[in-house]
Amino acid sequence: MIDLSRLPLKRRVALFAGGLGLGLSLLFGALTWLIAEDYEHLLVSAVLQGQAETVRDALAAGQPVRLPESDQLRGWLFYAEAPPADLPPAWAAAPEGIHENLAGGAEGLHLAVFGLGSQRLVYAIQLGEIEALESYLIGLSLLVVLIGGGGSALLAQWLAGRALRPLNTLAAAVEALPAAPQATSLARGLPDDGLQRLARAFDSYQQRLLDAEQVEREFFADASHELRSPVASLRGAAEVLLDDPETPERLRRRLQRIDRASDELGQLIDALLLTARADPPAAAAICVQPLLQEVCAALATRADARGVRVCLLAAADTRPWPVPEHWLRIALLNLLRALIDLPDSRSIELQQVADALEFRFSEALPLVEQRSDRGFPLRLVERLCRRIGLRLEHSPQCLRLVLPQSD
Repeated sequence: MIDLSRLPLKRRVALFAGGLGLGLSLLFGALTWLIAEDYEHLLVSAVLQGQAETVRDALAAGQPVRLPESDQLRGWLFYAEAPPADLPPAWAAAPEGIHENLAGGAEGLHLAVFGLGSQRLVYAIQLGEIEALESYLIGLSLLVVLIGGGGSALLAQWLAGRALRPLNTLAAAVEALPAAPQATSLARGLPDDGLQRLARAFDSYQQRLLDAEQVEREFFADASHELRSPVASLRGAAEVLLDDPETPERLRRRLQRIDRASDELGQLIDALLLTARADPPAAAAICVQPLLQEVCAALATRADARGVRVCLLAAADTRPWPVPEHWLRIALLNLLRALIDLPDSRSIELQQVADALEFRFSEALPLVEQRSDRGFPLRLVERLCRRIGLRLEHSPQCLRLVLPQSD
């Protein structure tokens, strides 16, 4: 059995309208046929009743009676005890009234029997042409039924498609919305009905998302600015103590750890602040190779302290990247610093290859399995990369920063 609830709305409307049209067409055809039958009986009764009244008046006046004897209409006047020889016995014995479909009678033959005292008056009238017209009317009614049912289904499906077109347009507009919230005006130009109410609900929801994102950005921006002050103070105090020649060597090693940690925290705060900002400004294309050299130089001391060899290879593809330079610098600093700090990291090779930056490792590094408090901070770096139009791909042997247009 077909589950109608699983059919598309257009199909369900077409089936409903087709069934309704078929039912109404059948009702119309049946009523037309019944009215035609009643009209036939009314016509026969009126004609033959008039003939019988004429005969009754003539008998009452003692005048001679003339009965029709044509092929279409013929009459017999006789006493019940002596029916005429050319009158079939079944017709002569028929009860009073109008009869059709008599045994032995031709198609369309109607018989009218009247009692006139001791005599009986019988008329036989042939209505074959009217019967043929009834058959034609029945065929025409069947055609109306078929056209009514099928036409109603097709028309309803077309009308349903026209009615659903604004809804499909609204659905396409909703599907085309970007991942980032933005103010919309989907209800503009729609009819003032349930569809416009739905569109206004989408507009209101998008505005609430936009407001919530704005609140989140303001929070992260404020938090990042508030964190900068203590981090800067901590870094400044560590640098002053490291520059003091009287600082003991044992304390100096600990201060170096504090300095590296404060530097790491500062880079993370920079990434967090950029992520919390609005969309990055449109930037001219930049050369990535000099930026990679700058990042490697900034982290060279950290790599040496960790015993990690960082090697920047010549670029296999030197085409510029259309990304904001400062945002990419912060992302690369956090990315490379996190790779250097991994416990199993021994050697890292960097190279620009066909719209991608590759970080290849000498040892297999399980980046996904690392805990967020001990291992690789993918979440923050990935979000920052997405903001500037980059995709981060990683495997145990390689990590890649890819421009989406290179797919």
